[in-house]
Amino acid sequence: MKKSIIVICIIVIILIVGLLTFKAFSTNGNSLNYELEKVSEINYKLLKQNNKFGVINKNGEVVVSPIYDEIDIPNPSKPLFICMYDYNTENEQYSIKVLNDKSEQILYEYFIVEAIEINPTISEIPYEKSVLKYKQNGKYGLIDFEGNVIVKPKYEQIEALDGVEGLLLVKDKENYGVININGDTVIKEKYDSIQADSYLTNINLSELEKIGFIIGESDNGSFKYGYLNSKGEQILDIKYSQIQRIQNIIENNNTYLG
Repeated sequence: MKKSIIVICIIVIILIVGLLTFKAFSTNGNSLNYELEKVSEINYKLLKQNNKFGVINKNGEVVVSPIYDEIDIPNPSKPLFICMYDYNTENEQYSIKVLNDKSEQILYEYFIVEAIEINPTISEIPYEKSVLKYKQNGKYGLIDFEGNVIVKPKYEQIEALDGVEGLLLVKDKENYGVININGDTVIKEKYDSIQADSYLTNINLSELEKIGFIIGESDNGSFKYGYLNSKGEQILDIKYSQIQRIQNIIENNNTYLG
């Protein structure tokens, strides 16, 4: 009887461990499965008068008066405008208000809200179009345009991963990692530098599973580099002085590095 109970307990433990392992691998495997916001209509544009900025709608009506130093419109199909004013030369920061198309302040419960700029060569609209970063107690997190928290404020820094829309470079305890716009971890924060391998420059976003990441670690003042595939699996050890992806050789199942 005791042996049977022990065997059952062992089986249960194995099943639990197996499920947790499956969940971990599934989460990692799905970390590149996200949808980008598509902008089908430009409803709002910047208005500039006397070196100040406002916003007009598609009918030419002023929805935000031109009284701000700068305005970011992260998604021109949506009524959300990040308005900057009263630049502080000491901390090199603007005061910020987030307004809607009635000039009402929104997302005011967050101390600082900013658009996430992306490389304009990969998108006509140079911002992430569905998420914003916010700052509380000196740390950054992610929210959507309705103010729902996607990632709690735990990072020292959040910015776009250059060359890939929808992936974000995050920094924690001086180490870098990568998350997606859903908040899923793609690469844990443990490297001194991370770059996308530029494979997406000339191909469709549907080919995300074929991209890779060049990771770097500081070595006595110089950097050594290694390589991860899209699943975060290490393909090359961190020992090379330079790594780049060879773009003129494109095969479905192979990656060529130089």
